[in-house]
This record gives sequence, C-alpha cells and structure tokens, in this order.
Amino acid sequence: ISLGGGALSNPYVSSELKAEIGFKLWLEVDDKTAFQRIKANGLPPFLSETADPFEAFVTMNRKRRELFAACADAKIDTSHNPYRTALQALSLYKEHFNL
Repeated sequence: ISLGGGALSNPYVSSELKAEIGFKLWLEVDDKTAFQRIKANGLPPFLSETADPFEAFVTMNRKRRELFAACADAKIDTSHNPYRTALQALSLYKEHFNL
C-alpha cells in the first residue's frame, strides 16, 4: 500500500484498497519524509493553496493512516535501509502464505 492520496479521494482506489484480495503491505513513512518526497515533485494544488502545506499534509496523512491500518495485512517501517525493508517484506509475505 503506498501513501497515495487517491485512497481518500478516489472511490475506485478506496474500494480496491478495501477489497479482500491479495496481501497488502503498508510501507509506512514518517510525515516529514513523505512531505519532502511530495514537495520534491511539486506540491499538488490542495496543499500548495493552504497557509501551511505541511500541516495540511499531516492532517490528511492521519486519515490515510487510519484507512491503511484497517486494510493492511502487515505494516513495514521503512526508516531502515532498503535492504532491511525488502527482507522484512519478503519475510512477512512468506509467513503469511506459510512458504
């Protein structure tokens, strides 16, 4: 599960996220890192038109986290190096499917 805004605003994305199919890993990123990544690609209008874009993002992200927590089969903390993150994802997948 990526931290995409469509999970809140797009009915198709939201319904797919809630569907009981597949194995959903939530790759969690802290607010500051996620905001910096979005900012690097240009803030979308709903953030850039606010007095405090970061605060608006944090508020929106709080709602996303609630949705992701309810829909994910497992959560991964991505603050580690990519190698450790990938190993954790593979381990959770393997455990989930008893491989």
